Amino acid sequence: MKKVLILSDSRPGHFNQSLAVAEAIQNNGEVEVKYVEVKVKKFGKYFLRTLLNTSFGQKLCKGAYGLKFISLFYEGYSWGQKPDIIISAGKDTSFLNVILALNYGSKNFFIGHP
Repeated sequence: MKKVLILSDSRPGHFNQSLAVAEAIQNNGEVEVKYVEVKVKKFGKYFLRTLLNTSFGQKLCKGAYGLKFISLFYEGYSWGQKPDIIISAGKDTSFLNVILALNYGSKNFFIGHP
Protein backbone atom coordinates (compact mmCIF):
# COMPACT_ATOMS: atom_id res chain seq x y z
CA MET A 1 0.00 0.00 0.00
CA LYS A 2 1.39 3.39 -0.99
CA LYS A 3 1.46 6.20 1.55
CA VAL A 4 0.43 9.58 0.19
CA LEU A 5 1.04 12.74 2.20
CA ILE A 6 -1.00 15.84 1.35
CA LEU A 7 0.51 19.07 2.70
CA SER A 8 -1.92 21.95 3.01
CA ASP A 9 -1.60 25.62 3.87
CA SER A 10 -5.33 25.66 4.87
CA ARG A 11 -6.45 27.46 1.72
CA PRO A 12 -9.47 25.52 0.38
CA GLY A 13 -8.54 25.80 -3.31
CA HIS A 14 -5.04 24.47 -2.68
CA PHE A 15 -6.33 21.51 -0.68
CA ASN A 16 -8.92 20.62 -3.31
CA GLN A 17 -6.29 20.54 -6.06
CA SER A 18 -4.05 18.28 -3.99
CA LEU A 19 -6.98 16.04 -3.12
CA ALA A 20 -7.82 15.62 -6.82
CA VAL A 21 -4.28 14.39 -7.53
CA ALA A 22 -4.48 11.97 -4.57
CA GLU A 23 -7.82 10.62 -5.85
CA ALA A 24 -6.30 10.04 -9.29
CA ILE A 25 -3.49 8.07 -7.66
CA GLN A 26 -6.04 6.06 -5.65
CA ASN A 27 -7.67 4.91 -8.87
CA ASN A 28 -4.45 3.01 -9.67
CA GLY A 29 -4.30 0.92 -6.49
CA GLU A 30 -4.45 0.86 -2.73
CA VAL A 31 -3.35 4.12 -1.19
CA GLU A 32 -3.30 5.46 2.36
CA VAL A 33 -3.79 9.23 2.29
CA LYS A 34 -2.71 11.44 5.19
CA TYR A 35 -3.59 15.14 5.34
CA VAL A 36 -1.35 17.55 7.27
CA GLU A 37 -2.04 21.26 7.64
CA VAL A 38 1.08 23.39 8.06
CA LYS A 39 1.92 27.04 8.45
CA VAL A 40 5.23 28.50 7.35
CA LYS A 41 6.89 30.90 9.75
CA LYS A 42 7.58 34.32 8.24
CA PHE A 43 11.35 34.05 8.47
CA GLY A 44 11.34 30.60 6.90
CA LYS A 45 9.55 31.68 3.76
CA TYR A 46 12.45 33.81 2.54
CA PHE A 47 15.35 31.82 3.96
CA LEU A 48 14.22 28.48 2.52
CA ARG A 49 13.86 29.88 -0.99
CA THR A 50 17.46 31.09 -0.92
CA LEU A 51 18.69 27.89 0.66
CA LEU A 52 16.98 25.48 -1.75
CA ASN A 53 18.04 27.39 -4.85
CA THR A 54 21.71 26.54 -4.26
CA SER A 55 23.40 23.16 -4.61
CA PHE A 56 24.98 23.62 -1.17
CA GLY A 57 21.56 24.31 0.34
CA GLN A 58 20.06 21.23 -1.30
CA LYS A 59 22.86 19.06 0.08
CA LEU A 60 22.38 20.60 3.51
CA CYS A 61 18.62 19.98 3.42
CA LYS A 62 19.16 16.41 2.29
CA GLY A 63 21.55 15.67 5.12
CA ALA A 64 21.00 15.34 8.83
CA TYR A 65 19.81 18.93 9.13
CA GLY A 66 16.97 18.63 6.62
CA LEU A 67 14.31 17.31 8.94
CA LYS A 68 15.45 19.71 11.68
CA PHE A 69 14.77 22.65 9.34
CA ILE A 70 11.13 21.65 9.26
CA SER A 71 10.53 22.49 12.92
CA LEU A 72 12.46 25.75 12.55
CA PHE A 73 10.49 27.01 9.58
CA TYR A 74 7.09 25.30 9.79
CA GLU A 75 4.36 24.94 12.39
CA GLY A 76 2.05 21.94 12.46
CA TYR A 77 4.07 19.29 10.64
CA SER A 78 4.18 15.93 12.35
CA TRP A 79 4.19 12.62 10.58
CA GLY A 80 6.90 10.16 11.46
CA GLN A 81 6.42 7.82 8.50
CA LYS A 82 8.17 7.86 5.15
CA PRO A 83 5.66 8.86 2.48
CA ASP A 84 5.88 7.29 -0.97
CA ILE A 85 4.28 10.34 -2.60
CA ILE A 86 4.03 13.94 -1.37
CA ILE A 87 1.41 16.29 -2.82
CA SER A 88 1.02 19.98 -2.12
CA ALA A 89 -0.25 23.20 -3.67
CA GLY A 90 0.63 26.81 -2.92
CA LYS A 91 3.98 28.43 -2.30
CA ASP A 92 3.81 28.07 1.49
CA THR A 93 4.02 24.28 1.19
CA SER A 94 6.47 24.09 -1.71
CA PHE A 95 9.64 24.14 0.37
CA LEU A 96 8.37 21.56 2.84
CA ASN A 97 7.46 19.37 -0.12
CA VAL A 98 11.04 19.63 -1.43
CA ILE A 99 12.73 19.03 1.94
CA LEU A 100 10.64 15.92 2.62
CA ALA A 101 11.19 14.56 -0.91
CA LEU A 102 14.96 15.09 -0.61
CA ASN A 103 15.16 13.36 2.76
CA TYR A 104 12.80 10.47 2.16
CA GLY A 105 13.52 9.88 -1.52
CA SER A 106 9.78 10.23 -2.19
CA LYS A 107 8.14 11.23 -5.42
CA ASN A 108 6.51 14.62 -5.11
CA PHE A 109 3.87 16.66 -6.87
CA PHE A 110 3.65 20.39 -6.48
CA ILE A 111 0.73 22.34 -7.92
CA GLY A 112 1.52 26.00 -8.26
CA HIS A 113 1.97 29.03 -10.43
CA PRO A 114 5.37 29.29 -12.14
